[in-house]
Amino acid sequence: MTQQLNVTDLLETLNEMFGMFDDYSEELKVSRIKFLGDCYYCVAGLPPNSSENPAEACVDLGLAMISVIEGVRKRRNLNIYMRIGVHTGKITSGIIGTVKYQFDIWSRDVDIANKMESCGSPGKVHITNKTKELLKKQYNIIATNRGETEAQLKQYNLQTFLISPSSEYANELLPPETILRKASPRSSLFKKQKSLPNDLDRLQETGVAKSVNERSRTREVGSDELDERAHSLTIIERNNTFGDLSEVGSARSSYKRRYSNNPAKNPRISERQALSGVKRRTAFMDNNIKRYVERSEAINKEMEEAIDNISFSKYRQYLKIKEINSIFMLFKKKQLEIEYIQAPDPLFKYYLVTSLVLILSIYLIQYVALSEHKTNVFFIAAIAVNAILIPVSWTRFIWNRYVSNFVDRQIENKPLRCMYKISQQILESFWVRLFVYTLIVALSSLCVIDKPLNACKPGECAVSWDGETINYRVNPILAHIFVMGIVTLALHLIDRQTDYMNRLDFLMNKKVKTEQEEANVLKNINKKLLNNILPEHVANIYLDVKREMHDLYYEEHEDVAVMFASLVLDEELLSLPDKKFLAVMNEYISSFDILTNRKEFSSIEKIKLAKWTYMAACGLKGKKGKELIERHATCSSLETLLNFAAAMYKALENVNKMSCQSSQLRIGICTGPVIAGVVGSRKPLYDIWGDAVNMASRMDSTGLVGHIQVMEKTAELVKRTGIGCVYRGEIDVKGVSGKVRTYFVKLDEAHSLVRSGVILE
Repeated sequence: MTQQLNVTDLLETLNEMFGMFDDYSEELKVSRIKFLGDCYYCVAGLPPNSSENPAEACVDLGLAMISVIEGVRKRRNLNIYMRIGVHTGKITSGIIGTVKYQFDIWSRDVDIANKMESCGSPGKVHITNKTKELLKKQYNIIATNRGETEAQLKQYNLQTFLISPSSEYANELLPPETILRKASPRSSLFKKQKSLPNDLDRLQETGVAKSVNERSRTREVGSDELDERAHSLTIIERNNTFGDLSEVGSARSSYKRRYSNNPAKNPRISERQALSGVKRRTAFMDNNIKRYVERSEAINKEMEEAIDNISFSKYRQYLKIKEINSIFMLFKKKQLEIEYIQAPDPLFKYYLVTSLVLILSIYLIQYVALSEHKTNVFFIAAIAVNAILIPVSWTRFIWNRYVSNFVDRQIENKPLRCMYKISQQILESFWVRLFVYTLIVALSSLCVIDKPLNACKPGECAVSWDGETINYRVNPILAHIFVMGIVTLALHLIDRQTDYMNRLDFLMNKKVKTEQEEANVLKNINKKLLNNILPEHVANIYLDVKREMHDLYYEEHEDVAVMFASLVLDEELLSLPDKKFLAVMNEYISSFDILTNRKEFSSIEKIKLAKWTYMAACGLKGKKGKELIERHATCSSLETLLNFAAAMYKALENVNKMSCQSSQLRIGICTGPVIAGVVGSRKPLYDIWGDAVNMASRMDSTGLVGHIQVMEKTAELVKRTGIGCVYRGEIDVKGVSGKVRTYFVKLDEAHSLVRSGVILE
C-alpha cells in the first residue's frame, strides 16, 4: 500500500480506517487503548461504560473491522487484509510514566490475546474457548487445532476457533455516518480532575475481553516481532514495509507542513465519506469547544441570576442577608471582613481631592458669614496636609497611566520613586489610609467648630433662624435638633446603602475570582492532557478555530533522528506480581520521561511506549510564527538524541541501584525523512512513519544490550559530530535485501559518549 499511495492518500486511508474503527468501538462500548503502528489495540468491559457482554462486543467489533477493511480495499483498489484475535480474562490497567502517559493494560491474558492475533487468519476473528463460552448470539464458528500446535496456547490448555463474517451480518452493519448520528454523547477529552494521573494508584483488576488486530505483541520485551508490528506500516502483507520517503512527493525543504486535499475535490472520495471523515477528525475538538461554550453559558447564567437576586429591598438587605450582619453591616465571617478592610481602595485619591474642596468651601462660608474672620492654624494645617498628600497619592496612577506605557523603565529619580512607593502604600495599606483619613477628618472638624463656637453666643444658632411661618409653635432648639436628626438619619441610610452595595460587589468579585481561578486550573489540566496527546505545536493548530476542519494534518520532516530503546528484563522481575512489576516499570519509564524536561533535551519528543520499548524522536519541532523551539546552540538532532540515549543508560543504572534490579537497555537509532501526522477520531494520536522509523526499530531489535546500534549512513553522521563509532559487522535486517553494515556508538564505563576529538565538516 505504501508503494501504491502517496503520503496524503496513505494518511487519509489510515485515518479513514482508524476513524471508522473508533466509530464502531464507541457504538459497541469497546475502549480503544492505542494504535501500535497498524495495530488497533482495544478492550471491552472497562467501567464505567461497560458493554453488557464484553466478549460479544469484541467479536462484533472485529467483524465490523473486517467489513471496513473490505470496503476500503474495494474503494481504493488496495490489497489489504486484517487478522483479529480475541481472548477473555483478567487485566491490570493503569498509567505509566510522567510524559505522554497513556492508559494501558497488562496481564498474561493480554499476551494470549496478542498470540491469538498473530496466529490467526486474515479476514477472520480468532477466539479462544473462554471467549466462545460467553457468546450468546449465533456466529459462523469453525474449530481449529492451533491450541495444540502453538506452545503458548497449549501451555494454558486453550482451544481456538475462527469466526467468519456472514453476508447477513455484513448487511446489518451500520455505515459510519449512521453511527456518528446514533452514537451516544461523547465524553470530552478535557474533564475536570483534581490531579493529574502520575502514579499507579489507579491500577485496577478487571475481567475483560481483549481484541487485537494485525501483528502480535509477545511477552518477550523488545522482540523483533513486536518491533515490526508496532512501528511499520505493513498492511498489505506481513513482510511489506514503508518505502523510501525520498521518493514520495517532490518536497525538498527540511521542514514542511501540509494539509490534505479537500475530499470534495478528490474524485476517489465520495461526499458521504468526506462528511464522515470531517466528523471523525473534528470530534475531539467539537467536544472541547462544546464544553467550553457550555461552561461559559453556565457562568453567564449564574452571574445574571446573581444580579437579578441583588436585594434592593431594605427589609431583605437588613434581615435576609446571609453573608452580612443586618445590624452592624459587617461580614459574619471574620476572614471576609478582614479581606474587605484590607482590600485596595483605588478611589481614595479622589477622596483627598474632595476633602480639599470641602475645606476650601468651609473657609469661604466662614469668611462670608462671619463679620470678624481670621485664618487660623487649623485651616493652614489642613490645606498643607492636602497639598502634600494629593500629589503623592496620584503619583502611582499618573506614572502607570501616562508614563510607563511609553517608557519601559524604572523610576530613577529618588524623590519621585519615594512618592511612588508612598502612593502604593496609600492604595494597598488599610492602616495608612486609616491614618490619613483620621488626620483629615480631625483637621476638618477643627476648622468647622473653632471659629463659630468663639464667635456665636449660646442659642444664636437656633434662635436667629426661628420664624413662625417655618417652625409654627415649635421651640427653635427642638426644630433644629429635628432637622439635624433627619439629615443625620438620611446620611446614615445612604451610607448603609453604599456600604451594602460595596460589600455585595466585593462578594461577587471574590466569587468571580474564585471561579476564574478554578477555570484556570481546569484550563491548565486540559492543556496538560491535550499536550499529552499531541505535541504542543500540533495541539495549538488543532485548537485554532479558524483552521479548515476537513483538512487532514500532517508534517514532512527531512532530517529527524528516531530512537527505539527496549528494556530487557530479568526473570526475577518478570516473576513479580503484576502491581509490583508495574511499580518497578513505572520507575524505569518515569526516569526516562524526566530527562525530556531538561533544557538540553527540550527538542526531544516522546512518541509512545510500545510494551517496554521507549520510542522518541528529535527534529520534529520547528518554528511556529515567531515562536522558536530552543535547542542547544551546537547540537544537531542526532547529537541531541545520542546524548539523550546516553542519559537513559545512566538513569537506568540509578533505578537498578534503588530497586535492586539488573534490567538492561538496548537502543537503536536511525536518521532520515519522516512523516508526522494525527490519526483517529475519539482519541487522536500523533505518530510518525517512514523508513527511518522502521530502521531505528530494527537497529534496536537486532542490537545488543548496553549498546547503541546504528547503520553505516547514520554512523557517518555520528562521526561528523566528533563522537566515536565501532564497527560491529554485517547482520541480517528484516525488510532489507542482503547484509547490512552496522556500528555501535562508543560509550565508556560510565555510559558517557566517547568523543574522537575530530569533528568532520
